[in-house]
Amino acid sequence: MKSIILMLLIIVSPLKFKHRQFKIASATEISINELSSKITRLENQIEQLDKTIQRRLQTLNENPSDRGNIVIQRRKDGSVNFFRPWSDYKEGFGDRSGEFFIGLDRLHNLTNSRPYELLIVMEDWEGDRRYAKYDAFIVGSEKEKYVLKSLGGYSGSAGDALSIHLGQKFSTYDQDNDSYEKACANEYTGAWWYNACHHSNLNGRYLRATTKEYAQGINWYEFRGHNYSLKFVEMIIRPR
Repeated sequence: MKSIILMLLIIVSPLKFKHRQFKIASATEISINELSSKITRLENQIEQLDKTIQRRLQTLNENPSDRGNIVIQRRKDGSVNFFRPWSDYKEGFGDRSGEFFIGLDRLHNLTNSRPYELLIVMEDWEGDRRYAKYDAFIVGSEKEKYVLKSLGGYSGSAGDALSIHLGQKFSTYDQDNDSYEKACANEYTGAWWYNACHHSNLNGRYLRATTKEYAQGINWYEFRGHNYSLKFVEMIIRPR
């Protein structure tokens, strides 16, 4: 009997050992597979990040309005109403990734903290993109009605439609600070440094191309006149 039991132990022991080996091998194989899967996912994430960085760098190289400077206003699709009261223009409004205005308080603080130039990029509905640059942009305080204190020299391809507004206070439909007998903001459905009244109206109504409404759209007179509303505008301040 003892000899039979001994023989069984001799036969079974290698099987147990092989079973343990199989379990260890299986666990090791699973761990390696999991690690390999994680490495593959990480490689894919790194590849996607690299593509994102490359696209961003390409955009920076191609678009002069996107070089890490401060966008202060954007019009692109008419999704945000710009016919707003003084309080909204003081504080700012809209979506930074879409249409927005940065706010006059912040604009005053920024332009009085260091020298800035103003770059305005605009595009019509036919795809003609132009720009206007002013090399010394300063906006006054609320006490001064956010007067357009300085523009400096003009350069660009859009024509100079802003210098005529130099020295003018900012106006909205509920704060008439222009030099016209009527309220320019109400007449031309916007908010701007109106004179009597405007050559530019970049906070006007978002209309499409040629308009029957006179001077109520997003106008840059020296580019497309008073009866044409632009498709896209971006105002950027850049450190000098």
